[in-house]
Amino acid sequence: MSMNFDRNRTQKEFELLVGINSIDELASKKDDFISYELKYTDLPLLSQCLRDDAIDYFYNGLVSFCEGIDSAVNYRFSWATIKLYYSVYYMLRSSLAIKGRAILQNKSVFLLKLAEGEIPQKKRSTSTIKYSNTHEATINHHISISSENDYLLSNEIDGNNTYHWMKSLREIVNYRCVSFQEPSYLACWHKFAEANKLGSLSSLFNKIEATPDIYCFQEDYAIVSIPFKRTLLTLDELRRKGFCNCLHDVRKQHITVIFPEVLSQVDSLTNYP
Repeated sequence: MSMNFDRNRTQKEFELLVGINSIDELASKKDDFISYELKYTDLPLLSQCLRDDAIDYFYNGLVSFCEGIDSAVNYRFSWATIKLYYSVYYMLRSSLAIKGRAILQNKSVFLLKLAEGEIPQKKRSTSTIKYSNTHEATINHHISISSENDYLLSNEIDGNNTYHWMKSLREIVNYRCVSFQEPSYLACWHKFAEANKLGSLSSLFNKIEATPDIYCFQEDYAIVSIPFKRTLLTLDELRRKGFCNCLHDVRKQHITVIFPEVLSQVDSLTNYP
């Protein structure tokens, strides 16, 4: 079985600029990696790579959202929790890329701003803010960069910002419970489970889609409304950046197959002027 796979384009292109020609060379050339200073001539190709990565992350987030909703409809609430968290994670990776920031890895996690003279930056973790893996780094770098203009960071749920709240739910399912809880579920799913039993789940989803801001900080609805709102925010960032025609028809078709009712806004990605 082949184990070949594609890593993100920006990581691979940056490695080539540094003179790293294989994954095996990453460790031995780490000093070159962390000290490489971007030149003006490096920026066009790196920017194209980061744009394409942003689009891929957005697509990953869309698929994860669709699969999360599908899992919830079918009472697979553990998988729904995991998938909806990953939707948020991928949307934040996309948002950072849209803003010209790349998450890079070489034993540690680094943030690279695409600008002349920049080098990969590694932030030290504290007792409360972690950067030790890509998930923690993605969330916390986004918070440090976008806290003033991200609606989802304007309030909290149970003393946590929305992204850490979503991450904590995923960690409960993946790490803190010895098994999945089906046929039971986490308390955050109660409204959705009851609506499903009553045949009104579609109405509940439609209500959240119509006014997601109302539900983002309500614990009974936030597990769905947060990833939905984050998707809309990232979509708007793609539009404003001019990344039009970014979802190929085959990908749009796949979205409609796995969840036909998802996001009426998706069509605007390929039609946006």
